[in-house]
Amino acid sequence: MELSQKQAYYMENANARCNIAHGSVRSGKTVGLNLKFIEEIGETGKVKGAHHIMIGRTERTLAGNVLDPIQDYLGKRNFNYSTGTHMAYMFGVPIQLYGASDIRAEGKIRGLTGCKALGDEMTIWPKGFMNMLMTRLSVEDSRFHGSTNPDSPYHEIKTNYIDKAGVNDLKEFHFALEDNPFLPKKYVQNLKKEFSGLFYKRFIMGEWVLAEGSIFDFFEEKEPYVFKKGKLPKAKWYTAGIDYGTSNAFVCVLVGHNPDATPSCWAEKEYYYSGRDSNKQKTDLEYCEDLKEFFGEIRPRKIIVDPSATSFKVQASRSGLMGITDADNDVLNGIATHSRMLKNGDFSVSDECGNSIREYMSYVWDEKAQDKGEDKPKKQNDHAMDAIRYALHTQFGQDYLDYSKLVTW
Repeated sequence: MELSQKQAYYMENANARCNIAHGSVRSGKTVGLNLKFIEEIGETGKVKGAHHIMIGRTERTLAGNVLDPIQDYLGKRNFNYSTGTHMAYMFGVPIQLYGASDIRAEGKIRGLTGCKALGDEMTIWPKGFMNMLMTRLSVEDSRFHGSTNPDSPYHEIKTNYIDKAGVNDLKEFHFALEDNPFLPKKYVQNLKKEFSGLFYKRFIMGEWVLAEGSIFDFFEEKEPYVFKKGKLPKAKWYTAGIDYGTSNAFVCVLVGHNPDATPSCWAEKEYYYSGRDSNKQKTDLEYCEDLKEFFGEIRPRKIIVDPSATSFKVQASRSGLMGITDADNDVLNGIATHSRMLKNGDFSVSDECGNSIREYMSYVWDEKAQDKGEDKPKKQNDHAMDAIRYALHTQFGQDYLDYSKLVTW
């Protein structure tokens, strides 16, 4: 198989106890890491008293980014896996599979004795997991190969590992988008157009930078971001996103869907009520009655709600609102999904959604959070943004954050 120069360099030089490949999406880093891991398992084989391991944010994302591509390359005879048993077998050698989606993940590997380890999406592992993992790789010739997109320059993967390359048997390898010569030029051009601001710097340029300024810095109150309602396609179905508030604003954004049209989904109209501005708070029952009137004859397939809005969800079910669904409240990845869908024309906003349009113009990163190395939007002018984020990321986030779909072996 033909390798890029950077992949070949990784294969030849990733021989430290800890090796981390980082940089832009689709730069070939995961492919290089996968091939190096295949090589090492083939050379090492089974190790008495120790385990080989593969780790992703979840076993599902590990399958998409690592397991399926390896299986396509080696064939099922030489590599097969089961997420049900949390095991894979490469050339007959057993490999344990782990998901590291929350703080409980550390307990999964506590007490484990590891030898060869592969890690995917390292920056979204829970804090401290990487430190625990390295303590478990304790047999002779133990080695870790990990890949990640950049995050904050204060992230522990950057400060504790990448910045200490050359010390304590650590190596880091930076991959840029241009390091992958196998990508079609048109694909690269389109990929660059889909990102802006923070996400362009991290995912396209491969930089470890802080979030700053306007979140939707590209947004303008005109097509293709804002359409007059009469120019929007006819919806084949609807969903809705709700940001629940009592004294703060309660927002419901109705999202139309038509996969055969452009845009394929859009914010058609919004319900926006601020108890603070109106000097009158509404009850959950009143909100549910308002929503029935707001939806009219429309029956959304899903009503996606802030997962913390427990009392409202109970009342909504009692009031006959169907399809109540907990939102995926991953803020940064949710903003990334929202941003990409806007940028590539998959999502637009009706000109009747005045509050949403206003919030796009004033939605900014929190400077105080940046001082702590955190990426958070400022908690103001964000209620419609949260409602839209819930609707889009819960339904489409996995697809929009899955950069493994164009794998070049």
